[in-house]
Amino acid sequence: MECIEPKDCAAIDYTKEPSFDLFFPNLVPTVMKLEEKVDYSEKSTPQSRSKQARKLFRRLHPEIVRTVPMWDWLHGQKDGNVCIHTMRMMYCVLNDPGYRAADPRTQNVLKWTTLLHDIAKRGQMGDGYKDTAHPYYSGVEALRVLKALYNVKNVCRQCNANIKNLMQLIRDSVWKDKRIMLDRLELILQTAERIFGKDSFCFLVLKLVIMHQSLPAPPSLPMEYTNYVSGEMLKKIADKKYMKMLKVIVVNDLINYSMHLPEKKKLYGEEFGKHIDKLV
Repeated sequence: MECIEPKDCAAIDYTKEPSFDLFFPNLVPTVMKLEEKVDYSEKSTPQSRSKQARKLFRRLHPEIVRTVPMWDWLHGQKDGNVCIHTMRMMYCVLNDPGYRAADPRTQNVLKWTTLLHDIAKRGQMGDGYKDTAHPYYSGVEALRVLKALYNVKNVCRQCNANIKNLMQLIRDSVWKDKRIMLDRLELILQTAERIFGKDSFCFLVLKLVIMHQSLPAPPSLPMEYTNYVSGEMLKKIADKKYMKMLKVIVVNDLINYSMHLPEKKKLYGEEFGKHIDKLV
C-alpha cells in the first residue's frame, strides 16, 4: 500500500490529554490490591492465581469497556488471560521505580499504554497461541480509542480521514504469516507524528504500543519475539527520554509473569533493564 500523505488540520487540539484516573477512577486502587488478594507464593498454582485475579478484576470490566469497547472482546479470548496479564502488568508498572520517578504527564502516558498494549492480542504463549503481529494490531485499536477520546469523527472530517489512513497503513504493514514489516515502522511513526505532533500524548501512546516487543533481548534472556528493531533504526526513531518510557513498558510486560517467583522477577527486571539502557 502507498502511504496517503496526511493533510494538515488544526481542528483537534491534541495538546489536551485525557486523564487516565478520571476515565478509570477505580482501576489503580483495585490493581494495587493485587498482592493482597492473590496468593503469589511459590506454592500457588496458575489456576488458583488466575481464579483469584479474575475475582478481583471482575468489578473493573464495565468501567474499562465504557472507554475501551475492545476490552469486552479481549475478555472472551482464552478465558480472559490477556486481561489478567494486562492488570498484572499494570500493578508492576505502578510499582516500577522508573514510573514512580516520572512526572505526572509521563505516568499518564504509561498507564494508557499499559491498558492498550495488548488490546488486540488473541492469547498468551502459555495458551498455545503465538501472536507476533499483535503490537501493530493493538496500535490500530489504540488509535480507535484515541479517536473516540477526542471525538474526532464528529469534529473534523479531515482529521478522521488522517487517522483512518494511518490505521490502514499499520494493518498493511503485517505480512500474511503475521510477521511485522519492520522497514515500515519509520514511515508509520513519521505519519503519526505529522498527524498528532512530536511527543504528543497520542503519538507517544501509539509509539509505545506498537514498539512494546521490538527491542532485542540480552543473550542471557532469549525471547521468542521475531520483530526486533536494529540498533541503527532504533537510534533514528528513539531518544533517551522515550527509551525510559519504553523500558518501563517492556520490562514489566516481561516480569509480571514471574510474580510468584520474586527472585526471578528481580533478576529479569534488572538484567533486561540494564540491557535497554545501553541500546540508545
